[in-house]
Amino acid sequence: SLSYALGMLQSGAEGSTRREILSAMGLKSCSTDEVNDLFAKLIEWLPRVDTTATLQVANAVFTNSDHNVTLLNSFSQQMQDYYQAETFGIPYSDPSSVTAINQWCSTHTGGLIPEIMEELPQGIMDILNAIYLKAQWKKPFAEAQTLVAPFYNAQEKASNVMMMHQVSQMGY
Repeated sequence: SLSYALGMLQSGAEGSTRREILSAMGLKSCSTDEVNDLFAKLIEWLPRVDTTATLQVANAVFTNSDHNVTLLNSFSQQMQDYYQAETFGIPYSDPSSVTAINQWCSTHTGGLIPEIMEELPQGIMDILNAIYLKAQWKKPFAEAQTLVAPFYNAQEKASNVMMMHQVSQMGY
């Protein structure tokens, strides 16, 4: 998921910022077009890898219209063409904008994540990525090993949720 967001971010970055992003992604020698092509292929191909699984990838760019932020048409087009990303300009000062972002997240996670934030930071842009996967585990989790544990959201607020546990040697 983070890789998609970094791919989108590098698409609009230049110079040392772009080089640092590509380095973090392990794609130092790739051009913007090569990175964008890679993610376009992943979005197209990954849902086809296992026809018994459901995989949906959604991306979006929200900009803060309070600061008159306007995306370049070329960037918006890249977001649509390579990442199937929606772009939105919303006033971050308006409390309903939090609702709009949370609704986007809920819609693209099948309602499993109904709220991703309680308030908007005072930035100028947010890049969102949601991956919805419904599939069978290759090594199923034992129900007896599912325990209540704290889960921390982006604001470091803890919620007690059921967490699956498994100790196993798994290749990736």
